[in-house]
Amino acid sequence: PIKPKTDSPPAVGVMVAIEAEDLSGTVYETAEDVSEILSKVFVDLGMELVMSDEFTSEDEPFFDVFFILLEGYAIVRKQTLDKNYLAMDLVLWEGLDKLNVLKKKLIESVGGTE
Repeated sequence: PIKPKTDSPPAVGVMVAIEAEDLSGTVYETAEDVSEILSKVFVDLGMELVMSDEFTSEDEPFFDVFFILLEGYAIVRKQTLDKNYLAMDLVLWEGLDKLNVLKKKLIESVGGTE
């Protein structure tokens, strides 16, 4: 089991829904691409990535990518035929000071602008 850091403040968390729209580029077209590029964002910001997993629908190009972090978790969904859209749910209970930068970097990494 994962143990929370002992120097953590009282339990506080935040959930942010991100709609990345009008995306440019092709990096977000597969679950594997999204997993690779967003994993790098988390690690580059000093977050601890515990695991990630991808689920691709038989009705391509739909997919879900899950990221489990020591600081929280993220779910990225492509559930539309619109190639220029990704939905992201980000939940953090640690590292809240990184929230604004993380949100910006996640959006930019898939070709969006905040």
